[in-house]
Amino acid sequence: METEKKRRFIGLVCSLDFNERCADVQYLVDFVNTVENKSPGGFARIQYVDQPTAPGLDTHWQCVMFEAA
Repeated sequence: METEKKRRFIGLVCSLDFNERCADVQYLVDFVNTVENKSPGGFARIQYVDQPTAPGLDTHWQCVMFEAA
């Protein structure tokens, strides 16, 4: 927070883009939980998660994101 104030970057947010590399929802949940535990401030800045797994639930039905939501 102090660095933000010095550099006048206040209220930064971020998005996570895995480019379809999460093997399953548990990978995403574990990653986000790790961020939350190690950097609560960083976790609070996450605004959006893009493309965690491959598209096409007809062929990748096991990759539903209900648990992550």
